[in-house]
Amino acid sequence: MPSQLVKPDQPPLEIPELLYQSPDAMRRLLACLLVFASAANVSPVLAQSDKPTCFFLECAPGDATVPPPAIDLPPNRPAPTPAALPRPAMAGEQCVRTAFGQVCTSSVLAPNKAITYGPANMFDDRLDTAWVEAVKGDGIGERILIEFDAPTPVAGVAMLNGYHKSNELFQRNARVAEIYLSASDGSAFETVLEDDPGLQARRFDRPLTLTWLVIEIAGSYPGTKYTDNAISELRVLFE
Repeated sequence: MPSQLVKPDQPPLEIPELLYQSPDAMRRLLACLLVFASAANVSPVLAQSDKPTCFFLECAPGDATVPPPAIDLPPNRPAPTPAALPRPAMAGEQCVRTAFGQVCTSSVLAPNKAITYGPANMFDDRLDTAWVEAVKGDGIGERILIEFDAPTPVAGVAMLNGYHKSNELFQRNARVAEIYLSASDGSAFETVLEDDPGLQARRFDRPLTLTWLVIEIAGSYPGTKYTDNAISELRVLFE
């Protein structure tokens, strides 16, 4: 069993309701933050700047955003296999094409009128959408399968955990508390996620060349009303 990761010494982040009323502002801020997270070398602080620094959605136009600290996953994994393992099969999976391949989920919550909850929502740069799983109970065992069109160096993953449409919906829906990552080279990791609305990055101790990566829900923070786990945005961190 992999050792537990140390949680970052960072206070919970609050999301001002005003930003939820301005989708364009949210989209710009989210895009800026995801650019930082996707960089090969994420620094916990920016270079010295005379602009005010801020975290996540409390940023104002002109502020210098501070990327969240990435937690390195310890090398608690078996030796890589000589060849890539076969792609896992998921009954009833729903998939969406991406720039690097496709992403599939093991279940999707049924639409609520015009509101949908499919895997495409994790890649649309919007805070008012989310992938939401649909199994009964706490969602343990539900999976996200990231499949690459060709063997690809992967440094880790980053996500916005929970439903970020509003503070109320963030609390009412369940959030992922722990994930188990398994990869095509035989690697396996387990890590805890914060019950906070900020961007959370998890990096491997070294880049892995993969054909697929599975993120499995291994723990859940219960919502005040719903048991379904939600993830608003997901990004692969490339080498």
